[in-house]
Amino acid sequence: MWIVLVGSIAGFTALMGWSIDAGRPLRDLVLYNLPPLATACLCWWAPTSTRSSRRAWRLFALAILLSAAGNVCFTLIPDTGGVVAPTVGDDLYLAFYPVANVAMVLLVRD
Repeated sequence: MWIVLVGSIAGFTALMGWSIDAGRPLRDLVLYNLPPLATACLCWWAPTSTRSSRRAWRLFALAILLSAAGNVCFTLIPDTGGVVAPTVGDDLYLAFYPVANVAMVLLVRD
């Protein structure tokens, strides 16, 4: 868990020095996805006292991973040349909301 957090900080620090265009795909994949991955790890291994709160925190981790996966798809899938249509990345971004809402309801009920 600490390795992911330290890696996020080191990646952020290292990539801030790059020029804007030189490492854009790598920077977008690493800089914008390591912090959510670290947060998802913290949510997955959150110390909980009940089974329902553990389920809620793991759902939060899943929601964060869905959002990070949407960012990866947005970075890796090339532009469609001005055609605006829902993409896989959009679907993954939007999948965050129902999963996070279920997690919040579970936490409130706990």
